[in-house]
Formats: sequence, C-alpha cells, structure tokens
Amino acid sequence: MKNTKRAFTALLFSLLSFSAMAGEGFFSPGQISLPFSVSSVRPAALLVEELKSGKQSHIGNAFFVSEGGYVLTNFHIARSCLAVHRRMIEQKYGTLTNLFRKGFLAETMDGISCPNLVMKNNRGESLAVTLVAFPPIAEQPEVDTPQEQDGPTYDFAILKVALPEGARPEAWLQITAGVKEAYNEGSDVYFVGYPASTIRAENSKLIQEGKYSDVATGDYRISLGKVLPVLSDYFYQPNKDVFLYTSTDGGPGSSGSALLSGSGELIALILGSGNANSTFARGCSMRVKYCEGGVSLYLKSSHIADVLFKNYPDLARILVRP
Repeated sequence: MKNTKRAFTALLFSLLSFSAMAGEGFFSPGQISLPFSVSSVRPAALLVEELKSGKQSHIGNAFFVSEGGYVLTNFHIARSCLAVHRRMIEQKYGTLTNLFRKGFLAETMDGISCPNLVMKNNRGESLAVTLVAFPPIAEQPEVDTPQEQDGPTYDFAILKVALPEGARPEAWLQITAGVKEAYNEGSDVYFVGYPASTIRAENSKLIQEGKYSDVATGDYRISLGKVLPVLSDYFYQPNKDVFLYTSTDGGPGSSGSALLSGSGELIALILGSGNANSTFARGCSMRVKYCEGGVSLYLKSSHIADVLFKNYPDLARILVRP
C-alpha cells in the first residue's frame, strides 16, 4: 500500500513538473520537403499562455480537434485552471487527489472558465478558453524500480476555445480510434507546434546522419523524425497500445504539441522530451539508439479515443472519428 501511495504521489508530481528542459537549436526554413502543406495544419495549433501577476508567459501548446472549437492539450498545461475553482472542488470532490482519481467532466459541454489561461492562434489573436474534461489519473501498479513509478498514464485534457458565433477553426486535427500505419518502427512522423527551438544542437548526430531535420516558420515548427523501438527496459512501461517513442524532440515549452503521420493525420499527443542529461530520459539507460540527440514520448490518439469512450462517451461521440 505504501508503494502504491508513493507511486501515485510521484505520478501527480510528474504531471506538475513534466516538461522539456535542455539547450536550444535553430533550423532554417525549408530543410525538409513536407508531404502535407504547412497551411493545412498550422491553423490547428494554439500557443498557450498563463496569466500570472498581470503578465502572460508561454507554457505550452494545444490544438483544435473539432470544428466546434474543442482543444486537446496536456493535463499539466490545463491544470492551473483548477486553481480558480477551489470551492467547487472542495464541495464536489473534497480534495484535489479525489478529483484526479475520479476525473472531471464539466456540467455542460461549454466547460468551466479558465481566466488564467489564454490561447493564441496563428494570427496572434488571444482567445478565451474553458476546461471541459480530463480523465481519471490512475494509480500506478506495483513496480520494481523507482523510475517506473514516475510514468503518467493519461496526461491529456479537453478544453474549448470561445469562437465568434457561426465561426469555426480554419483547421483541426481529428482524434481517431486508430491510425495504424504510422506506428511501425522507422516510420516518418512529424512534430507540429511551438516553439521553434529544440533540444538538439545543429551539429547533432541525428542531423549529421540525415535522421532528422526541421522546418521552422517564425516560432512554429514542423520536425521530421522516426518511430523508435520500444525496448523492455524503457523508462516508461513498454505498452505499445498506449505510448509511442520517436526521434522528434520537443524543447522547452513544447508540451501539448501534436505528432502527425505523413498524411497529416493526428497520431499522438506529446508527453515529454529529453536528452542524455535530462531527468526524463534517464540518460542512455533507456537504450534509445539516438538518445544523445533527444527523444520524445507520446500518448497515442487511439488510446485517447479509448479513454474518452470509456469515461465520457457523449464527449467522445463529438470528438472522435471511428
């Protein structure tokens, strides 16, 4: 029981602090030839800022997942919204721990207000946002090593952006029940989101070997990478139905970004990035082939769909394509 409590505590801590921390690199526009157009995916991306002491600071990404203005991001990005609803949480759930274990679904599909969060679209316009749902955060099972206790099971949340009446996003990335072809080891995959900075330096071994390159447009970045194998001693439980490792790295502030297939279809939501020196990656002990250049862990779109159907079927029917 103590181990279970420690695991759950570690999980909650990881959701609060899970982010990419490392050096930055810069990549010139046009380094890669994209199989989809930038204009078809960039309007779906949103930059998330948090209001603190009257100032706005970039904390991550989100992206539209429906024409109705619903948005997908990491739970640890959306979590600060709960700070302004303390009374509701105490009355309905008692404690934050109970809320995390039960999950959250707003009483209406319009969500609850998030006055401390702002979303900016590709034109730089600030959009108000509400929190609609996040799934139960399951306790980790008994595990053999402290490293395994830190792995988040579900780190995603559904928000909604206030759109003008009759308006809809210029683009959105559909959550699907399964995108199978892009899960194969060695398949090309594409990080899309903010910011343009990355963990890798320009002289990274990955770039030298032609394994990785970026196209940057202002602060927005699309990065080509490969699906990596999941090995038995990986830092996160090697569940191929849930997680996806890739050679796309994130960089500071890349939480909430999307991973796309070559057809521009949503594959997964980023969970975190790291390099050989970061806490996330635990160095090369993961046996990632190119861990010195950065690696990212993602939560599969198909698994997000499964979790939504299991916990919030009415919401899933709005957001998920079979």
